[in-house]
Amino acid sequence: MNTNMTIEVIFNKNNFSAIANIKPDDNINIKSFSFILNNDLAISEIECNNKIIHFQKVSELISDSGVNSQKIYLELEDYIKDIKIHYTGTIAFSFEKLSCWHNIVTENLVSLSWYSVWFPQETSIEINNDKLIILNGKDYFLVKGEYNKTRDIWEYGGKGYDPFNIMAYRKEILQTISNPFMNIYFIDDNIKNHAEKSVAVYREIIDFFNGNLFNQIEIPVLDIALFDFIIKPKLEKYQSLPPIKTADGSRPEGVHDKGTVLFYDMYKKFGVDTVKKVIRTFVDLNVKNTESLLHQLISENYNDVVDFIKEGIIK
Repeated sequence: MNTNMTIEVIFNKNNFSAIANIKPDDNINIKSFSFILNNDLAISEIECNNKIIHFQKVSELISDSGVNSQKIYLELEDYIKDIKIHYTGTIAFSFEKLSCWHNIVTENLVSLSWYSVWFPQETSIEINNDKLIILNGKDYFLVKGEYNKTRDIWEYGGKGYDPFNIMAYRKEILQTISNPFMNIYFIDDNIKNHAEKSVAVYREIIDFFNGNLFNQIEIPVLDIALFDFIIKPKLEKYQSLPPIKTADGSRPEGVHDKGTVLFYDMYKKFGVDTVKKVIRTFVDLNVKNTESLLHQLISENYNDVVDFIKEGIIK
């Protein structure tokens, strides 16, 4: 199937306007369509087959990401060949409402997250290809985007992955600090020193995983403040979470918490050298998954550690 969705966006001073263009695969014959959208976004009109049509807001609901959303339903007498959803709004983070913590929408910086349901989601037909286009391109720099100078637009996506976590800066005030491994973008001069430090720290992280610093790491005593802040809350809810390994291979709730506790228990049982060995082994794998990790550890006679991991991921 080849159902496409292209979203054209214009960033305004403190909000944005968008048109979601959805074209179902030629082999799909549908006369109805539904989707959800953030409830704070206003839909001005929907076109189907180049005609403005009636649509219904059939319900309000909480999305899988915890956002108050609206469910929209439309139906035609003819088969739907294309859909254009026109909508506008801000859905920026609000201290007063404690909402949309995922997003920043200002004159100089726009950060929109998939979690905020800022574009049509939970569509009644599967979207196979996604693309984002920023129409007022000359004013902005879109991280990971491609600028089309002839059309004065930014394009992002269209390559089989979700492009809808975006960060766009107004060009005239954008600053960048870079090294061969990373770019840090910012618009506030007060961030410059932090950005420079971050570049240096990232260099150390690269060295760490390349092995230059790995053997210098020592953990003689687990810091109490670190334990209380990171480990203790995870231990408290550990028993209520599902196992790391699921029957269908899906991602379980709280997998990061369970994984953290698993490594903490490994540290207590086998010591820091074993934890470092497991991490180093995983980093060096060509195919990075649990099965490959356990196979490699067995080949190096870490059978006790393998048994510990196998037991830990199913309880």
